[in-house]
Amino acid sequence: QAYALMKKEQREYEKARDLFERGIAADPTNGPLYQAYALMEKEQGAYDKARKLFEQGIEADPTHAHLYLGWADMEGGARHWRKALQILERAPGRVAAHSAPMMQYRGRLLAQLERFREAEECFEMGLKVDPEHAPIFQEIAKLRERLGDVAAMEAVVREGCEKCPRDRLLPATLVRLLKHTGRSGEAADWEERLLMKYSDDEKRAEARERMREPLRVGRPRSYDFVVRDLAGVVSNMGWSPRTGHPYGFVETGDGASYYFPLDSRWEVDYGKGSKVWFDVIEFPDREKNRFNAKFVEVRP
Repeated sequence: QAYALMKKEQREYEKARDLFERGIAADPTNGPLYQAYALMEKEQGAYDKARKLFEQGIEADPTHAHLYLGWADMEGGARHWRKALQILERAPGRVAAHSAPMMQYRGRLLAQLERFREAEECFEMGLKVDPEHAPIFQEIAKLRERLGDVAAMEAVVREGCEKCPRDRLLPATLVRLLKHTGRSGEAADWEERLLMKYSDDEKRAEARERMREPLRVGRPRSYDFVVRDLAGVVSNMGWSPRTGHPYGFVETGDGASYYFPLDSRWEVDYGKGSKVWFDVIEFPDREKNRFNAKFVEVRP
């Protein structure tokens, strides 16, 4: 594998392929070998071959987490988020449960699919595996920024800065946040402390440019939900500033209306102590924020 990677760095790709093939023939259950080979093909734009190698690698070594991650990252990069999520969900539970990077990337995909509560749960599980995994704090911060919850975003960024003192992206995010909220003095202090960590002038310039980027704080959005089998329409949507979850009203077929949180699954109090459960099943018109849901069950 090392020799093949060296040839890859030297751009001798055919020689690298030959070495990878010979390595797999000699050790057909070596997951890292399949992973490295697949990543090379991905970088060369040979996506079908990369998919085949990822698949073969998972069959040969189903416990190698980076095979799932590498394949999912390739599909996610092509905006095939559902497919990427399905790949991660193929990983055995014991593999996913002990991989903070897998929890991080799975949470990112769920957030892309607007399944925010599940994304949060993934991030929380990842931090239980590795409480100092800076990329998870970064993902939570991005989610809070997207949902317009600046206070919650600041809390998680400060926690990440404290627990991951060597990370440089979290302090840069905090600088952007402080500038956004008008605290220029504290922002300047953090910026100076961060820039002192860079000995390379080019890297320092890149960091300074990164801290100039404005926050892209999301705004409360309006949704029009179609609830199948109950003829209900959800409207008057907004985001909870405390949890970041979307909320709204459902108007059911009998003219009643109920206030409830929206997520990939939610429940509605439906009178006489019963609850109606729904699942979001498709997103036919994202531009108009229109989603379809299906009736699941009524629980007394």
